[in-house]
Amino acid sequence: MRLATWNVNSAKSRLPRLLPWLDERAPDVVCLQETKLSDDDFAASFDEALAERGYASAHHGQGRWNGVALLSRVGLDDVVRGLPDEPVFTEGGLAEPDARAVTATCGGLRVTSVYVPNGRSPEDPHYAYKLRWLAALRDQVAAGDPDSTVVAGDVNIAPTDDDVWDRSLFDGATHVTPDERAALAALLGTGLRDVLRERWPDERVFSYWDYRAGRFHQDQGMRIDLVLAGSGPADRRAAVWVDRKARKGKSPSDHAPVVLDLDEAPDGDVGPVVPPPSARRRSAVGDSHSPPAWGPVVWFELQPSEQADSPSGVHRSLRGMTRMMRTTTNHPRRISRTVGAAVAAAALVGLTACGGETPQVPNLPDNLPQVPGVGDPRQAFGDAHQKALGLAALGGIGLEQGVGDKVNAHHADALAGLEPGAFLGVEVVPGVLVLVHRVRP
Repeated sequence: MRLATWNVNSAKSRLPRLLPWLDERAPDVVCLQETKLSDDDFAASFDEALAERGYASAHHGQGRWNGVALLSRVGLDDVVRGLPDEPVFTEGGLAEPDARAVTATCGGLRVTSVYVPNGRSPEDPHYAYKLRWLAALRDQVAAGDPDSTVVAGDVNIAPTDDDVWDRSLFDGATHVTPDERAALAALLGTGLRDVLRERWPDERVFSYWDYRAGRFHQDQGMRIDLVLAGSGPADRRAAVWVDRKARKGKSPSDHAPVVLDLDEAPDGDVGPVVPPPSARRRSAVGDSHSPPAWGPVVWFELQPSEQADSPSGVHRSLRGMTRMMRTTTNHPRRISRTVGAAVAAAALVGLTACGGETPQVPNLPDNLPQVPGVGDPRQAFGDAHQKALGLAALGGIGLEQGVGDKVNAHHADALAGLEPGAFLGVEVVPGVLVLVHRVRP
């Protein structure tokens, strides 16, 4: 039997991808989250197509928010929507529980599809609601038969620091706090097991990548979609893996399915991620001025003749740089971010002038190296940040993340280690500006 869980982030939007995925992977039981449909709308959109594929379904929805579903072609009995004594987020003005859990017996297993509350921030009332909700889920599992139970879905908790791409970026945020992890541990304490981590204890495995900043293509993600199984199904595990292919291509969800094969594995004991992320690129530049701790780099030059002092001139220059980088880097998806860094660097040495107030860029370290001819680097970088964003909008360039966000206290050591005259990988050469942009951390 093949069981899968997938936060589809709007079932209707994902319909052109969900149905072909069902045909390709042929799961017997599917837990869906964030369907964002009412029960009637889910039935109208999916019932016929699912029935053609042999699936019965149980949906628990509330319109454009939340929503969970179970699809099964091995039986769908004793359906229960919600949790016993499920808490209500009254602080948010709600009078009824959210649609976050649906349970049924499928192929002899008691399966619950869950979409755990996000929590928003540790200071937000939603965080306390999240902990109450997890306690109710734990109580449901404990009151049943944990040995034959599977809880699968988006739990909005990274079980350990190894389950986030950079733990330091989550200080003060949810998903990694001790209380959340303690609540997850209490759920596991009922006898459930994290079957993916049990099979792949030392591997880098993520199931969620933010749409922004090219996180997916840099494999900067989190493992927050879990399959927690009692000893019965856990001992039958033949394979467990993240279907990263489903996160690729046009209009994907920001989550990938997690697949558990019981008794036999049609695709073999594959994993932990299928297909695996691309290998990290090596720097093609051996110049001593490049900061090696920043990983692979892209070099290109901006000649004085290409300097621009008007929006249209800057746009022409950006178009030229884009063509050059498309040829040089062979990574079109990263071009917009490289162009953004180019504009920031050009602004630092006075090559562009598009006006506007200098914004405050937070989290810049205090020990920035001085740049000859630029003045205060904090102010200069703030100005560059604004210009990069403005030029991206002006030129129709899809800058995925503000350039200023790329520099924070996490990079303080790398910045402090740059040689005099260098800033953010920018080296000023007489008559030529050589730019170095970090592609991956």
